[in-house]
Amino acid sequence: MSSYKRRPKRASAVLDELKLCASERRTITYGALANLVGSGSQNMGKPLSHIEEQVCRPQGRPWLTALAVSKSTGRPGPGFKPEGFIVDDHHIKWWFEHIQLVYNYDWSDVTVDD
Repeated sequence: MSSYKRRPKRASAVLDELKLCASERRTITYGALANLVGSGSQNMGKPLSHIEEQVCRPQGRPWLTALAVSKSTGRPGPGFKPEGFIVDDHHIKWWFEHIQLVYNYDWSDVTVDD
């Protein structure tokens, strides 16, 4: 777990884009997400970690960050995972099931300050 307790720059914008993706039942690449929030894809780690570790996990919500994927693999990168878990062919079913939870969750009132 990271130490991103303070809200990173662009976390609200990243959350809003991920909520839109969830409502449209689609994933988004790190690069496309970065472009939408006015950042470089290499800067997505802190806002995504904050959302997963401060907005989703502690409140028992599905991990909205599951929708952010690598352009080359179409899957989440190594920063998204339960401890010791990699979204590879062996674990792909878990990830598919998890994104269904994300799609079905009501994100309308969720903010980065939750």
